[in-house]
Amino acid sequence: MKSQTMILQRLLLLLVLTASIQPGMLKAQSMPSEKFVAESIRLQTDRPMYITGEVAWFKLFAFDAKRQLLSDYSRVAYLELISREGNPVSRVKVELEAGCGAGAIELPDALPSGDYTLRAYTQGMRNFSDADFGRNKLIIINPQQPLVQAKETETATVVRPEAPGMEVSAGNWLQVNSTIAKNSYGQRELVTLEITTTDGQGKGVPAEVSLSIARKSMPGISLFNQGTSVAANTAPLRSVDLIYQPENMGMDLEGKVVNESTREGAAGVEVILAFPGKTSLVYGTLTDANGRFSFLLPKLFGLRQVVVQIHSEEMLPVVIELDDPFQANEPGNTEPFRLDPEWVPIANELLVNAQLKEAYRNFEAPPVFTTKDDFENLPFFGQPDVQYKLDDYTRFPLPEFFFEVVNEVWVKGKYGQERVEVTHTEQDLFDELPPLLLVDGVPVFDQSVFLKINNKLIASTEIVIDPFWLNPSYYKGIIQLTSFEGDARCFKLPENAIRRSFLTFLPQREFSRTDYSAASDDRLPDFLNTLYWDPSVKTDDEGKAVIQFYTSDATGDFEIRVEGFTQDGKMGAGSTQFEVVREDN
Repeated sequence: MKSQTMILQRLLLLLVLTASIQPGMLKAQSMPSEKFVAESIRLQTDRPMYITGEVAWFKLFAFDAKRQLLSDYSRVAYLELISREGNPVSRVKVELEAGCGAGAIELPDALPSGDYTLRAYTQGMRNFSDADFGRNKLIIINPQQPLVQAKETETATVVRPEAPGMEVSAGNWLQVNSTIAKNSYGQRELVTLEITTTDGQGKGVPAEVSLSIARKSMPGISLFNQGTSVAANTAPLRSVDLIYQPENMGMDLEGKVVNESTREGAAGVEVILAFPGKTSLVYGTLTDANGRFSFLLPKLFGLRQVVVQIHSEEMLPVVIELDDPFQANEPGNTEPFRLDPEWVPIANELLVNAQLKEAYRNFEAPPVFTTKDDFENLPFFGQPDVQYKLDDYTRFPLPEFFFEVVNEVWVKGKYGQERVEVTHTEQDLFDELPPLLLVDGVPVFDQSVFLKINNKLIASTEIVIDPFWLNPSYYKGIIQLTSFEGDARCFKLPENAIRRSFLTFLPQREFSRTDYSAASDDRLPDFLNTLYWDPSVKTDDEGKAVIQFYTSDATGDFEIRVEGFTQDGKMGAGSTQFEVVREDN
């Protein structure tokens, strides 16, 4: 009776799950306008000019273009550093939380001097004009190249950093003030900064602000500008036809299965996505009526390998095409780069400091990254029921190893045509189903390929005894081989499978803040061009926050820039300046 009840429960579960993933149940191509949020993005960087080899710190704000509030719609932003010629030199994906995202990108040493565009957008924004994309023009100087400055008569070709400010109405303006005790400080001196955020009546209000303390720039560039009105896209729409689906639940991997002969989409094809590695992450789906598929990914970080393949009883004449999630290149600028004469002194100061810092790079601590990767050590099937390490036994070819050592696996068939099955104590409706075979997290649907893998390359095997559902199919257990390399390269993929590099979220890099309270006599030179960066400083209920930082060995004028917002949509910016002077011993 107990066995029959379990069979009935599994059958009901199978029917429910099968109904939930029928073809055509992927993302709709048309969306009611009340469910779609038109967005715009604004960008802030720690400063507008950099030297190659430095790190550019950024924060981006995604706004609801109609309500002019931070958008909680999209979960992913795409950020690119684009050269003067219109080519991307760096691309990252930034996690958005409540409309905000932050990160850092390293500027390669080989970049030529020039003006670059930092561009940011969401997938939903790609369906419309790129006018709402976030864009900042940055100047990047390569110290190995001569610095060419524009002549006074070359106003048409002069280059200066730009960041289009967002116009904020007077009623929504947030007053942001930053106060320090004095206007001049010595090298490696402690500075106490008080930030206040107030509304139009001067009452303190809590806010979230980003804080940058860096070499003074001219002219000042602000994310928010106080104006009289705010332009918003308020045109009524009954529905929105979408080519690019908004990522309002997380990061997606999308593509299409195409018939090789007709070039039409293949409907109802089972597609399997896997991330090769020590931790198995495997997902399945069916293509819709147009042959398209979409995977909602867990929160992963960095550049990863993905394997996408077709699971079919017969070899289908199809190919898999993955979508490019980044926008097409912009038109380039053919005019030569010439720097605005006003910026030349600043560029020279940055160059000296950056070169001094580069000379001592090998003595610095390596950067610290935080990923908060919940799936780093958790395979998609949970913990296996049993694991066998092959070094604990005599190494036989895999069919003999499973037959002689692994009690949870049956080996059937004659020599050269063996197949494996997971043993189970109860006879039920899953007896005729095959096991799910994995190698470093990549499914292998051909048992002969699986069993012919060189056993000397395998570190362990993991077994899941109970039946397992991998959308849209059921399997009688799981048998996984984990290689020493963990990269799923110890066997040949099917012809219709593809292996690609896939970019997931940008890991968070911690800004290195020097503390001279106990090491003021440190002999290692400190010539940071950015003294302090924090993309998320929160003022309290009275609108106050106190920050402490140290100056470095670099002397000259520095600027404190504070820009932020309140939960009810007030936005504003403020800045103050101070000087660092050389101390005579």
